[in-house]
Amino acid sequence: MDEGEDYITAARRETQEELGIAVEKFEEIGKFYIEREAPGGFVRRFQAVFIARGDGPVKLDESEIAEIRWFDIAEAAEFYSQKPDAFTKNFARAFELLQKALAT
Repeated sequence: MDEGEDYITAARRETQEELGIAVEKFEEIGKFYIEREAPGGFVRRFQAVFIARGDGPVKLDESEIAEIRWFDIAEAAEFYSQKPDAFTKNFARAFELLQKALAT
């Protein structure tokens, strides 16, 4: 988030910048806090997780994202269980929130 932004504004901007998709409606499904050691100190972050739908081609910003793959929920869970190092450090917490939201 940039200074002065709320979570929705930041999500809308980042989705446009990183994926090239303009999405207007985001549904927040949860938030969590992480704190962990990192080179030079600690990382402390509040994370918000959203569900959003968008149309149009994905235009990947390769300076921000290394790779995109399309999975259904079961495939993503299986891939994560086999290769957790292929995901960001916060993926497990965000994915748990997504699974709970989709189950309701």
